[in-house]
Amino acid sequence: MIFLVKAELFRMQNIKGLFRQMNDLIDKQYLAHIPTLPLLAVLFITISLAYYLPYHFRNVYDPIPITKFYSLYSIVIFLANLTIFHVRWILVLGIYLTGILILVFSFQPLFLQAIIFLIKI
Repeated sequence: MIFLVKAELFRMQNIKGLFRQMNDLIDKQYLAHIPTLPLLAVLFITISLAYYLPYHFRNVYDPIPITKFYSLYSIVIFLANLTIFHVRWILVLGIYLTGILILVFSFQPLFLQAIIFLIKI
């Protein structure tokens, strides 16, 4: 009986040590230290703009104004990231490209032009 209790205590100590090692390993990774609030702010602003632009230009069937506005947004978001958000550039670029996908699929004329372009290839 005493042997079983000692074996169980030894197993629990090994499990605690394992969890401690896992926590130390996770703390050393970069993903554990990403600033979440600025990252969510960039994501929210980009998705909001990607849904707002097609609504704002719903009666305009030329994709040039919406493309210019979103290109201007790229300059703004990269400058804001440089001064305010301090998120990794690759993450901001990925969020920006995701916004382009949302924009293309929610703006019907731009979506049709993208489909025609892909068919011609």
